[in-house]
Amino acid sequence: MCTERYIHPFTDFGFKRLFGNEHHKEFMIDFLNSLLEDEEPIKDITYMPTEQLSRITGERNAIFDVYCTTEKGQHFIVEMQNAYQPYFADRSIFYATFPMHEIAQKGDWNFNLPRIYTVSFLNFNMPEFEDLPDAKHVVKLTDIDTKKVFSNKLTLIFLEMKKFTKDIDELENNFEKWLYVIKNMNQLDSFPDRLKSKLLERFFKAAEIFAFNASERRAYEGSLKAMRDYNNTMRAGIDEGYETGFSLGKEEGLAEGREEGRAEGRAELLRQFKEAGMSVEDIAKYTKLSVDVVEDMLR
Repeated sequence: MCTERYIHPFTDFGFKRLFGNEHHKEFMIDFLNSLLEDEEPIKDITYMPTEQLSRITGERNAIFDVYCTTEKGQHFIVEMQNAYQPYFADRSIFYATFPMHEIAQKGDWNFNLPRIYTVSFLNFNMPEFEDLPDAKHVVKLTDIDTKKVFSNKLTLIFLEMKKFTKDIDELENNFEKWLYVIKNMNQLDSFPDRLKSKLLERFFKAAEIFAFNASERRAYEGSLKAMRDYNNTMRAGIDEGYETGFSLGKEEGLAEGREEGRAEGRAELLRQFKEAGMSVEDIAKYTKLSVDVVEDMLR
């Protein structure tokens, strides 16, 4: 049973309740404005269907955590990713193509795209940024020689939450307040007065578990258990992979063992979800793997 006062934003239930809820869209608007501090402020957003279907029969579909558009026509895909996935950068690029195809007009069209953003909260560190200490990474199409942005129509933003280590007394702006709250809220017993924000105070109010009805509480506790089981299984698989690699006594053996451990950890977790009665489609949605990959790993 959950004993914390506030929900864990890293859970599927918690993240969507706080940031993917029409009644709480002020939270998403304020967070996006803090994230894009140098751009014109967003005044309103519209939530879009999170399941995006490919236009080509047989091609892969995509399921987003949160997908919204602004009054200025910007498109935002916002996701919480708990466990490491190989090729996550490629996955982010792939997901950005769905709004592009959705926007594409039939007939005579001049290919004028709106701005598309993917924002990824990561509970792990990406290899691509291993030498960079900051938690926030903004990726755009740029000219290699001039370093100038070639196009501002596609922006990939990665937030490595493990690298954000500031204490509450060290927070310098609204964006850092959001990162602090998202990372630490489930460990707090009350709203910190030092945040001095009416909106964040409402954010904490919306996250109070004791106010949930029975159905909401069951859904949250199921989501929390799934996240913990997934993380524990992945951690056990990685540890086993390290042991296997070290026993081989070679660096290449370590790398191979680590990957084998990750793969076995993922497969074991999927089997546990299946035994618990989850459908293949629900497993795919939670783990953010495709249905085909889930089915292959369950064979």
